[in-house]
Amino acid sequence: MPTSISVARDDTDASFTITLRWYRPVFAVLLAIAMAWDAIIAWMAHALMAGTMVDKHGQLIVGAAVAPNMALFAILLAIGWVATYLTLAGVMNRTTFHLHQGTLTISHGPLPGWGARELATRDIERLVCSERTTREKGGPQTWYSVAAKLSSGETKPLIKDLPDADQALFIEQEIKPRLNIVDVRVPADCGRRSTP
Repeated sequence: MPTSISVARDDTDASFTITLRWYRPVFAVLLAIAMAWDAIIAWMAHALMAGTMVDKHGQLIVGAAVAPNMALFAILLAIGWVATYLTLAGVMNRTTFHLHQGTLTISHGPLPGWGARELATRDIERLVCSERTTREKGGPQTWYSVAAKLSSGETKPLIKDLPDADQALFIEQEIKPRLNIVDVRVPADCGRRSTP
């Protein structure tokens, strides 16, 4: 079992929960950078409002010059807040897969995130683990996802952009037997053959 995942079941195995922690060390570094950004932009906006900012000629920036600069600082501060929120989510959040009474519920928290959903287990025909490779400055980066193929023909993502194939495979292989899905031999799910 990957270290970022924990599993809980009741005695009858009627209720089952997988919890995936989002934290990676890069989030702590990004959080420090985002918070420093917020502090610098807030200080600059405060100095501008207090009339203590000067232009390149040593003149106080006042009057009509304040409004455009405040708009710029508001945009920069908003960017910082979004970055702070996303990195805080990376540090604190977990994704929970809860299987109980015919429903698979996927939720994220404690900070709200997107991608939460409920699926009736009777509608899930198959679980699929897939990989996607992107080009990054440091070389290619591979991301892994788990999705549910529904009887309606739709594919609903359960979780996307996991950095580790073992996480995606573990989630798929732990949920699949509890949905009574017969495993089919298919080539390369997340870079590995599925197990019978």
